[in-house]
Amino acid sequence: MGVTIHYRAFASEEQVDKVIRRVKEICDDLKICYQLVSEAENHWTRLSDIVVQAFSKIYPELKVELAEPRQMKGIIISLHPDSEPLSLVFQKLRDSRWLLCEFTKTQFAGSNVHKLTVAILDRVKEIIPNLIVEDEGLFYNSRDEELLKRILHVHDKILKDWFRGKRS
Repeated sequence: MGVTIHYRAFASEEQVDKVIRRVKEICDDLKICYQLVSEAENHWTRLSDIVVQAFSKIYPELKVELAEPRQMKGIIISLHPDSEPLSLVFQKLRDSRWLLCEFTKTQFAGSNVHKLTVAILDRVKEIIPNLIVEDEGLFYNSRDEELLKRILHVHDKILKDWFRGKRS
């Protein structure tokens, strides 16, 4: 539950490296915490299996298969303690492309963090033009801050009502 931004793209290794460098620069400039991902550790491998399985079921025509041995790289950004991290972790595919297929929830961090997430995704799209972003807050396409605030408010109310009902 909560407002989520979904994003996905196929990229070349050169594009992946450019994204990582550019986003790292943004984080350094804004004093934002981040973690670089440069190898397929066990927990990342299990997560990537789930992501790719889901992606393959939703988009079977794309025939997505992970490379063996597993390769992944990217950057994970902590924008706010009340927001999920913005994960820009790419999985190497058998056909040498790299897949980004992620999401982040910004519901509890507020509209400014949501807008910052969109701004970073804008920088990614400059490097990877095929990036697809689906924003439940509708800000990515509309850039309407008031609409975003109203949507966040409605979701907050729904969650509060739901929790209130659970306690009764």
